[in-house]
Amino acid sequence: CPTRAGAGPLVRPRMAPIPNLDIHQHRAVARATGMLLWGWERPPHGTFEYRGHAMLRLLGFDPAVVQESAPFYTSRCLGDSAARIGDAMRRMLAGEQGVEVEFALLDAAGRERWFLASGAFATAEGGIPVLAGWTHEITGRKQVEVALADSTRMLAAAERMAGLGSWRLRLADGVVEFSEQGAVLLGLPIDAPVAPLDEISRRLDDEDRDRVLALVAACADRGESYTCTHRIHRPDGTTRLARSSGEPMRDSLGAIVAVAGSTLDITDEEEAREQLVMLGSAIENANDAVAVLETDYESEALPFSTIRFANPCLCRLLGRAHGGLVGERIRVLFGPDTDLAAIARVQVALHRGEPLTEEFTFGRPDGTTVRVDARLVPIGGSGPAPRWWVVTLRDVTARREWEEALQRSEAQLRRAQRLAGFVEWRIDLRTGNVHVGEGYAAMYDLDVRDDGTLDVRRLRERMHPDDVALLDREYEATLASTEPRRIELRIVRRDGAVRRIVSIGTLVRDAAGRPEAIHGVSIDDSDRIEREERLVRLKEEAESAARAKSAFLANMSHELRTPLNGVLGMLELLIAGSLDPTFERYARTAHASGASLLHLLDDILDLSKVEAGKLELVTAPFDPRALIVDACELLRPRAEDRGLALRLEGVATLPAALVADEWRIRQVLLNLLGNAIKFTEFGEVV
Repeated sequence: CPTRAGAGPLVRPRMAPIPNLDIHQHRAVARATGMLLWGWERPPHGTFEYRGHAMLRLLGFDPAVVQESAPFYTSRCLGDSAARIGDAMRRMLAGEQGVEVEFALLDAAGRERWFLASGAFATAEGGIPVLAGWTHEITGRKQVEVALADSTRMLAAAERMAGLGSWRLRLADGVVEFSEQGAVLLGLPIDAPVAPLDEISRRLDDEDRDRVLALVAACADRGESYTCTHRIHRPDGTTRLARSSGEPMRDSLGAIVAVAGSTLDITDEEEAREQLVMLGSAIENANDAVAVLETDYESEALPFSTIRFANPCLCRLLGRAHGGLVGERIRVLFGPDTDLAAIARVQVALHRGEPLTEEFTFGRPDGTTVRVDARLVPIGGSGPAPRWWVVTLRDVTARREWEEALQRSEAQLRRAQRLAGFVEWRIDLRTGNVHVGEGYAAMYDLDVRDDGTLDVRRLRERMHPDDVALLDREYEATLASTEPRRIELRIVRRDGAVRRIVSIGTLVRDAAGRPEAIHGVSIDDSDRIEREERLVRLKEEAESAARAKSAFLANMSHELRTPLNGVLGMLELLIAGSLDPTFERYARTAHASGASLLHLLDDILDLSKVEAGKLELVTAPFDPRALIVDACELLRPRAEDRGLALRLEGVATLPAALVADEWRIRQVLLNLLGNAIKFTEFGEVV
């Protein structure tokens, strides 16, 4: 396992011989620890099987249904597992000893399972070539190894991103200069990263200060480079662990004039290393705990069995030092919370020599409680009063908590489905039956069997006649799709009411990849669909009214344009004639007002363009001074009627020409001036 001093290689646990045990006892240990024994006569074409079809059962297959063979296991291999198994088998056939192979299989539930196998070649009676060996599941270890690899990659990224500060100690004046990152690490101001050596030394931990200063002095006096670790206490109260290196700097004559170096914050690195150690411990704890018991039947009390062997995992599980359990009585495996009936069953099994599986709860010395699955197996086969026993313990505390959490989660899901109106269903493609959840019968107005199923033909009878073909098409599409499918269908209840049902279903395949079922949920969405359809109708009616309004405005503006153009024409004739200056000004103001009215009609036409998103601006050169003067003259009579003075300033400072939409700017100016006159009670408008 990785240690604090450095990360070493991961050591794969191997099954070592237990002292004083014969071959039959070793086989019992293999059974108790979950190892699966296998044999292969006349490989590669002969019979291959695990003892008791143990592997088939472990993968979730029924030996009465699935025939065990080498091709079957090859078909369940994932990735390059088949190639690696084949290579290992060839090496075994060649007589190589100690061959091991790791491989992954797909179990009946579609889950990836990892195994470690070993075997050897031998010749049985009659000269029959045989391969035989054992297989052990290592799925848990693999998962932990993946987690460890991910953590290691994260640690490497953190080290790359760690800040490295540089510094230089000037021997002439004893001042230390720091880079920006070095100043941050020491807690110095970034804008003044310089401090005397005495001040810097005061920030070192008391236990580290003399050692670090001695290394710096040796570097300054004798030119000895150094690397050391030390703690830094920063002004903000935080403490950081750092690794510093230094080397001498010499002038052109070879004299040492300074000490230069770098300081690396390794606080996070040390924390990551500790995490790596904990992950290494997690890999060890992934193995089952194993103990070998020697039984003395002269006593009738439970503690007559003595622990003669305990692997490291068991010591860790019970909170003991390695080897600390040897010689202890079996009572250490039971806590005060252990059910007395369970202890009685253990006692009966020991007397009868019968295997036993129980779940126990016991307390560690630190006060924590552990729930374990325990298996008690006699060594050398069943029989009365066997001397040697194997006990295996598997920590199931987390698994039991997960199971309880899963049960709570499933109950919450069912409550949420009831509140949301969802019902669950599952079509078994092999039997044609529909397995339905709570509320399905009420939604579809169907009678459900006592086992919670109904015939799919009954479901078709509820379909609206116009939707049956759609149901058939979606059924076939779901069988051919890898993604969930959504369908909206109408059903006709027995009272004649038509309801809109929205369903989402997905295809479920078995371990061999064959279609097994269609799983999905349904909801009565009639009310929502009716609301949406009503909103669509209202939207269409509103759009129709808007179009009618636009057409009306367009017709009215066209009708008003004709007489207005006549008025403007007459005003232009008056202006062109000989008029008194006062009347000419009146005529021009009337003409400007008429022109503004004409553009107002254009604006009415533009309203329809705005609604259609087609309004355009017409840009052209114009005189802004004349525009402002005209706007003021147009509104001056209104200001005078309210007793206000309308005064124009700063027109001469404007440019002679601008490029823009003149009539839009005129409209803005008229609105501004009109509002100013409207909301000014007395005085003047400038």
